[in-house]
Amino acid sequence: TQDTITIDGRADEADWQSAPTSPPFVAAQGGPEIGGTATARLLWDEQNLYAFISVVDDDVFSEYTTDDDTLWKADVVEVFIDADGNRRGYVELQVNPNNARLDSWFATTRAKPGDQSWSAAMISAVSVHGTLTRGDRDDGWDVEVAIPLGAARGGDQQMKVTIPPGLGDTWHLNVVRGDRPASAGVAASSWSPITVRDFHALDRLLTVRFGTTSGEVG
Repeated sequence: TQDTITIDGRADEADWQSAPTSPPFVAAQGGPEIGGTATARLLWDEQNLYAFISVVDDDVFSEYTTDDDTLWKADVVEVFIDADGNRRGYVELQVNPNNARLDSWFATTRAKPGDQSWSAAMISAVSVHGTLTRGDRDDGWDVEVAIPLGAARGGDQQMKVTIPPGLGDTWHLNVVRGDRPASAGVAASSWSPITVRDFHALDRLLTVRFGTTSGEVG
């Protein structure tokens, strides 16, 4: 970033306006079709990794309002970060339309439950374009989140990643959107394609490279 990012659920800073936008998210393989589209943008500075996710959805809804509840059972966006890319030890972060948050540290793989007592200390804000009431017509919702860079290590402070990253350093992550229509179960789409059997999919994470605003990486 070149200027301060204010976490308010709006991408009105010049940095966001110039940040590249992902392709439209792809529906999870083997799962139901998902209504509407989603895209994401990423930024970083010396303190945080920033994500802005825009979701097109004609029925925005989640009954979950408490942090670390089962947010994934309704409309939600999720960020998975396996910073060192070794497919062991990663974090899962979620934000829903009520701006309820979930953060969890998986010390090995998802074969063992994540530790939800761990906190990423992330900050988030949500803008809903419509209401959270079932049955009316909405346009969608946006999520803006600041993730402290150190949170990428989760509960492993010895993880071999440089904080803050150097130019050209790489992390491995994915951004997933979950949607629960009134008449069906949860459908999902993601930046890097996943299967409906494994939203975490550590073998399918994107490789993101830290660079300058002009794209220089070293």
